[in-house]
Amino acid sequence: MRADLIETLQKYGEISSKYKTEKSLEKLNEKDKGQIPKFELYNEFSNRISWLKPYQILALNRGEKLGILNVKIEKTDKTFEGIGYHYARILNTSPSIPPLSGEGSSNSVAIFPPERGKLKGGVKFPFTEQLQDAFKK
Repeated sequence: MRADLIETLQKYGEISSKYKTEKSLEKLNEKDKGQIPKFELYNEFSNRISWLKPYQILALNRGEKLGILNVKIEKTDKTFEGIGYHYARILNTSPSIPPLSGEGSSNSVAIFPPERGKLKGGVKFPFTEQLQDAFKK
């Protein structure tokens, strides 16, 4: 199931990055503050994961490690369709995922590895209740 999620995100997912807040950037040491201009290209950056070049992945990782960039995987309707398809295939049902645009939905989702059947960090997908009902049967 994790492999399906990774495949879907690589195929349809988008990644975005932007500078951390001014307060966070002020807390950096002088050496890291000197690195900020190098990451100007990745401020307000957004691209499909499948279109990223290796040097862009390295730059995003480095910027995040230095504490200069916030990097997020953006959720899109296409991503949820792919995830729903994989879950439905596993559960032998038809995929029916509510649209992304809804009350209380944000623009990004954090992906955490499952631990004993649970998601860390309180991450809830819109179809979590449907999955729980399917597993109870």
